[in-house]
Amino acid sequence: MNSNADARNRIELAIKRLGHEYPLHAGILASWGIEEYPAVSTMGVGYRGNRLCLVFAPDFVESIGMNELEGVLHHETNHVLFEHVFHEPEDEEDADARVAAEEVTVNEWVPEPLPGKPVLLSQYPFLPENETTEVRYRKLRGRVSGAKRGKVGSG
Repeated sequence: MNSNADARNRIELAIKRLGHEYPLHAGILASWGIEEYPAVSTMGVGYRGNRLCLVFAPDFVESIGMNELEGVLHHETNHVLFEHVFHEPEDEEDADARVAAEEVTVNEWVPEPLPGKPVLLSQYPFLPENETTEVRYRKLRGRVSGAKRGKVGSG
């Protein structure tokens, strides 16, 4: 079996496990198309055409443990739940602050381990728990530099 098929099988197994653990997430997990995508180094979620799509790098999927894979899928599902996939950047948007706000918000609700160096609420002690992405973005605007997606496969 090739790496793409192995990775896809691992993703499908992790989706089943995550959907069983989080039944309210199961609809999102079951609805997205799953595609290998060379431009992504980890995983991501968004719309391709009119379809919600999970894109992945097979090497990344194969390099992490199953619990971490479930964490990354939970992370990607949260990007959908928090409607980050619908965000349209404004001309004057602070991209680093936007990434940090989105990543902190989705990761706050992921109890599974995440690979790499995820962006966590604990890195921003001035941000309280349970804030929206928009409130966090306003607080982070102009205060964050170099925020990156892809360390845990953000969408």
